[in-house]
Amino acid sequence: MNEDLYAEWLVKRKTPAYMFLVKVALVFLVLVGLTACVFSQWGFILLLITVLAAFFGFQYTSLEYEYIFVSNEFGVDKIYSKSRRKKDVRLDMSKVVQVAPIAGHELDSYKNNQKTKVVDYSSREADAKTYGIVYEDTNGTTFYIIEPSEKFLKTMKACSPRKVQIAQ
Repeated sequence: MNEDLYAEWLVKRKTPAYMFLVKVALVFLVLVGLTACVFSQWGFILLLITVLAAFFGFQYTSLEYEYIFVSNEFGVDKIYSKSRRKKDVRLDMSKVVQVAPIAGHELDSYKNNQKTKVVDYSSREADAKTYGIVYEDTNGTTFYIIEPSEKFLKTMKACSPRKVQIAQ
C-alpha cells in the first residue's frame, strides 16, 4: 500500500518589463544577420549565429515554477517557455523550520535578516498570496518565497503539521 503524500502546483512568473526590450533586441539581431547575408560573403555565417542566439534567447523569456511535494520532500522545477525543465531545488521537510504566510508576522525575523539568503519562486504579482519557507542546512538559512494552492498547503501540513501554518 502506497501512503505517499503528493501534490503539485504550477505558477507562471510575471514577465518583467525589460523582457519586451530583450525580445525586440533579438529580432533586431536577426534582421542585422539577414542584412549581412545579403551584403557580405560571410553574412550567412553571421545569420546562422544570430538565429541561434535568438532561438536560445527566446527560450528564457517565459518562466514558470512547478512546485512538487512528495511525502517528505518539497521541490521546485523551473520551466522555460513551456518546453525546457530544470530541477532547481529539493528540500527535505525535516530541515524546514517553518512555512507561513508572508503577510503574517511569524516570519519577520527571517525576512529582514541580512544573513538569510532569499530565493523567490513566486509569480511576483502584487496581489499574490505568498508563503515563506525557512530552510536550515549546513549552508546556512535560506528563505524561499512560494505561491502555493490551498490543496498544496494542506498536503504539506498533513506531512508536517507543526511546521506549516495556513492563513485563514
